[in-house]
Amino acid sequence: MRSGQNISSSRVNIGHPRFLAGQSGPFEDQLKERLCLMFDRTGGVAKAYLLRVAYEGGFDRGVLLGLSADEKKMDSIAAQVGEIFAALFSRDQCLDIVLLDDDSEKDAAAVCTPFYARSSRGHVGS
Repeated sequence: MRSGQNISSSRVNIGHPRFLAGQSGPFEDQLKERLCLMFDRTGGVAKAYLLRVAYEGGFDRGVLLGLSADEKKMDSIAAQVGEIFAALFSRDQCLDIVLLDDDSEKDAAAVCTPFYARSSRGHVGS
């Protein structure tokens, strides 16, 4: 799924992403904080990673939001993420949103710590 300023999402086959590192910075930290609040409020997300990625064949989207989440809630989650993203970033920016399977989550965890992990005590710091 992709989220951008137009707040539309679409499902596209982007190939297998290669996770390079966690993505951070002042705007990304604002995004993470707002997402954590939304995840706490709405539920459905167990862990979230903001990652720099490269795709097969050199196709590079830049940044990906990887979620360990309830698949049935992904459309709703993606729409809400899109609204939050659009409020913070320029029109030419986009964010790929991916539901992580067990193997992909292990790959993400190998390059960064999740900025969100649902627990009885709330989310982890960024």
